[in-house]
Amino acid sequence: MIAWMLHFSLPTELRDSVNPYRLFDQCLNKVLPICNDQDLLNHLQSYCEVEGGETARYAPFTNACNRALSLLEDVDVPHLGKGSPFKILFQRNDPNVLDGVHGNLKSKRKPDIIITSLACARRIWGEGRNIRWNTAISHCHEKPVDLQWHDVLCSWEFKRTKKVISLPSRKYGTKLCRNISCVNDVGTMDPPTKPDVPSPKPNPDQPLRTEEPPLVQLASYAAEMLCRAPAVNHCMNILVVDDVAWLWWYDRQGAIQCTGIDFLDDLPRFLVLLLVLQRFSTMDLWGFNPELDPVVVQYHSGKLPLNQTGNVSQEPFDLEIPVEGGKFKVNLDPKEKEYSRHTLVGRGTRVFQGSEGILFRDPANPEVLMNEKARHAAIKIYWPDSSRPSEQTVVQKAREAAEKIDPGLLDNLPEIYGACTLSKYETGRIRKFLELWDLDSETQERVYHSRTLNITISEWLLPLWKLPPYNFMLAWYDIVRCHFAMWIAGVKHCDPSEGNMLYREKGNKNHGGLERTGRIRREYRHDLESFIWMLPWAVFCYEDCQRKEPPDPVRLWQTGNYEQCREKKVDFTGKMAEFIEEQRIPPQWMKIWPVVRDLMYRVHEDYHSGVKQRGQGIPQEDNTPVEVYVNLLQFIRETMDTGSIKPNDIPFPDDYLMNIPQLPNGADTETPVRGRGSTEANLDSERSTSGSRRSARIKADEEKKRQEAEKEKKRQEAEEERKHREKEERKRQAAETKKRGKK
Repeated sequence: MIAWMLHFSLPTELRDSVNPYRLFDQCLNKVLPICNDQDLLNHLQSYCEVEGGETARYAPFTNACNRALSLLEDVDVPHLGKGSPFKILFQRNDPNVLDGVHGNLKSKRKPDIIITSLACARRIWGEGRNIRWNTAISHCHEKPVDLQWHDVLCSWEFKRTKKVISLPSRKYGTKLCRNISCVNDVGTMDPPTKPDVPSPKPNPDQPLRTEEPPLVQLASYAAEMLCRAPAVNHCMNILVVDDVAWLWWYDRQGAIQCTGIDFLDDLPRFLVLLLVLQRFSTMDLWGFNPELDPVVVQYHSGKLPLNQTGNVSQEPFDLEIPVEGGKFKVNLDPKEKEYSRHTLVGRGTRVFQGSEGILFRDPANPEVLMNEKARHAAIKIYWPDSSRPSEQTVVQKAREAAEKIDPGLLDNLPEIYGACTLSKYETGRIRKFLELWDLDSETQERVYHSRTLNITISEWLLPLWKLPPYNFMLAWYDIVRCHFAMWIAGVKHCDPSEGNMLYREKGNKNHGGLERTGRIRREYRHDLESFIWMLPWAVFCYEDCQRKEPPDPVRLWQTGNYEQCREKKVDFTGKMAEFIEEQRIPPQWMKIWPVVRDLMYRVHEDYHSGVKQRGQGIPQEDNTPVEVYVNLLQFIRETMDTGSIKPNDIPFPDDYLMNIPQLPNGADTETPVRGRGSTEANLDSERSTSGSRRSARIKADEEKKRQEAEKEKKRQEAEEERKHREKEERKRQAAETKKRGKK
């Protein structure tokens, strides 16, 4: 890992020509004289012998590391030079609490020690003055007045399991003295020694405080660091247990843990680690993104006045991205955050509302205005898998498909102003260097996965949930139809959700996002069921077009655990009547509720029917997307016809059988059916090409009867098979009874 950090810190033009492992050896020899510095050894001796709990070790460790940094400042290493551009230093943080705000979620974290810049130390200890580095470090072992997450370049978490540690009494060399493997958790180590300082007597009136495992604490700091700005490329945190330090690297692809360094026995290697961190010459090496967090970069570089160093990660800035024939410029205000997931791994999607953007075209092109103003823009910043097509590519494919199916569908798709991929920040670079590869299940070849930072700027749309129920259902039908059309054209969304069902104010045109692949084998019915589940979510989570806290049975659906989500939804549908008696349905949803209720019961019955068939060993054949789509619409139509719903209560397209999206014969698609190379749309193309609503209804009814006949046949066959198995089981039991009687 240290070799990677050396390679990472080199100028781009030198990375192919300089051997990082040879450079590591050079650094190791350069730091050897520092290991014998008496002040450094005195601080380490104090760290080893200090009495008390882990907090007693903060001051000697901070002083030892800052002493080492002061000595490393003058070390001249080839290609790395001297000095520290950000004048980094170690600063005690505990017991200071760092606050995080992530939408409605607020967090409080307390790293023990952090690495920060001199600019931050001046804000804390300088009292408005540009104090020198040596003056700042004289305070760093003290409790700080105030720190924020953008101050943290690296956090350190400490655990004490040994009462006393022995400092080596030998001369240091370059040979590694102790191999220390990675650990799953500190819980696998020896239990902590009871500190000399007695614990306060517990208060019986206060709940017991549960301690998070150390690696969970470290990961929670990483989540805060990755989510503290519009985009953070990576972060590094370090766990210290007595005399061993483990470095962790976090990015949107996951976490990488290094083997440990004994910073007493192998002090030279620990000093090389500090040397490399000290030589990080740009903020992107620390994980901050210069394009998407420029104010923080200026802050740590000391280019902001001391009176302008508040929450600098929330300062607005102009964002420019290249587009065809020019560039698109929009102002991004991090405080205007519309969507953000507080997460450690994955795409880390964040959506901001940009102020009015301006499209700058090439003046050489006389057909386009130089300053063409656009509407309010949605700025989406995310880390998709590098193997996936960009969102702009997917939307373009969707628009091409819409032209073939029904040009009116173009009103249901978003307009992309511009997009770019910042490949230089891909997460696969470090994994290739460290040879962290996976084996392809089919070819058994090495595969390096990666995520890449993407920015998409599109038109600003409004959440579907802000519409009153009647308009909400109109838009819901519109989105379901457009989604189905895209599915048969090969553009599969696979993630219908609350956050990506949107509409335009003018003309009430709607669309959903179009870029995600499911984690399991995805059928069209899976997506359609997602749309159905959005209806009860709307009923119980929105009142008067305002979001409210969902009731407990509904709130439990919000989980990334698929099994738990399935379990809670099954519980909900099974106890829905009992639940409705206890919950008040908002008045504006009362007219729509009968349809929602019947759809939930249908989902419940389909689920248990499938479970029963699988338990009996009956194979399940998925209906084609067209069959699933038409069945849903017919079910809703029948529910409305047989219930007490008035025509004006709930919108429903009377011509729904005439309005089924179809690909033209011979059109390309990526949705083969049962290996025959045709499409669901082509198989049923005659359904909507007759030009007669009556003809279409007749054929749809015939298709429905055929499906019902097939299902009845399968049911009878399953029943006969069940009776046969029961008969055979009775024979077997009778034979066993007879045999036992003879014995």
